[in-house]
Amino acid sequence: MSACNATASSADDAEAVQAEVVLKYTGIAVSVLSTFCSTMAFLVIKRSTELEKDLPLCFFNKARRWRKRFWCGFSFNLAAEIGLTSLALSLAPLSVLAPTAALSIVFAAGFAWLGCFGPRPRPPLAPARARRSHLPPRRAAGPRERAGLIDFSGMAVAVTGVVITCIFGPLGDGIPDMDKLAAAMRRPPFILLTTFGWAGCLAWLLLWRVKALERFRPARDAPICAFVSGATSALCGAYSLMFFKIIMSNIREFASGDAECQGSILQRPMLWSSVVFLPLAAIGQMYFLESTMGSGGTNYVIPCYTGLIVVGSAVVGGIVFEEFDNIQGTNLALFLVGVLLVLVGLVILSKSQAKRARESRRVRRESAASTEPSAERRPSVDMATSPTPPQRKRSPSRTPSPPDGSTDTGSGTSAPSSPEPLGDPPAAAPGAVSLAIDYDNDPLVA
Repeated sequence: MSACNATASSADDAEAVQAEVVLKYTGIAVSVLSTFCSTMAFLVIKRSTELEKDLPLCFFNKARRWRKRFWCGFSFNLAAEIGLTSLALSLAPLSVLAPTAALSIVFAAGFAWLGCFGPRPRPPLAPARARRSHLPPRRAAGPRERAGLIDFSGMAVAVTGVVITCIFGPLGDGIPDMDKLAAAMRRPPFILLTTFGWAGCLAWLLLWRVKALERFRPARDAPICAFVSGATSALCGAYSLMFFKIIMSNIREFASGDAECQGSILQRPMLWSSVVFLPLAAIGQMYFLESTMGSGGTNYVIPCYTGLIVVGSAVVGGIVFEEFDNIQGTNLALFLVGVLLVLVGLVILSKSQAKRARESRRVRRESAASTEPSAERRPSVDMATSPTPPQRKRSPSRTPSPPDGSTDTGSGTSAPSSPEPLGDPPAAAPGAVSLAIDYDNDPLVA
């Protein structure tokens, strides 16, 4: 009997292990799908920065015009994170799913190579007889962003850094203790990170919103622009995750506690401060994300945002939730190596982005020079000081006269016409009959 029970228990254990493996791989597949959808959402936002850059970001305006593509991409990304990522976390641990964030760089490079989510030229319409269908002609693919050797090297280094950072860095699996969390927020590391981080976000925002600081702004497609915008968006995103985790932890503790415990939870200042600052951090992340997507090519802005959001979330979570205290020395060293690899990969990609920006500016200058009229072809004439050209005198034989005998003087009024002297008639040949009329002596004319 004992042997039968042992056999049954071993079979149950094997089935449980097999079911756990199936759930883990299912969670990985769902996480990959979520990353794929988020990458498409980012490219839709990037496309919005090209087509809707002159429209206001918010729809609360008098013209009722707003960036529809941006909100479509943002909503799609939010739905993927809430739906697919939450499902993946319920099937597999975060330590297994975190490295899949690096696939966003690979997916973005593939979309850029195929020319997806880019400007597509509209082909000329064929004649009506040549069409075989009533459907409009299919548009050609947009310009492809070919990745060179430098791009592939930078993306490989950045992907390696993201994977190492996700594996050996803070993961935030446990439920934080609110008392320890309040003590951690009063420590110098969190105070310094919050002060300098949000001061940098405010300074970057004022640089682009205040007109008096316009001369200090870098070029929109400069590599530093995407890097700083990505860093500010990553910082806002990391604080959004921190505030969201604090709120959810308090809600879970409130649901499982008694009445006395619930009353003490509602009196926590940290809970209500998280409720207030969470929308502000989310709005900042959304604004700086839009600025990041419009500051360069796809092969640079997507790795820039992905790498910085992973590093920023790990750093903020490790400082606030004291997760660095539970990391061993070897893992902490590997985490720092991963962060360094992310930065090195972004530096390599910035070289390619700088070259692409210079080429774009050169093409724009040449295009402007070719369309601008030259001084030889189109001389500038001052109508106030230029002399009036002489009017050509028309011949009476070619100018028809009105039936009332008046002529047009050119000023809109008519004046009576006077016969012009035509000169003496030519001398008649000897023996010829003259048909000329003497108007002065002819009695009929008189």
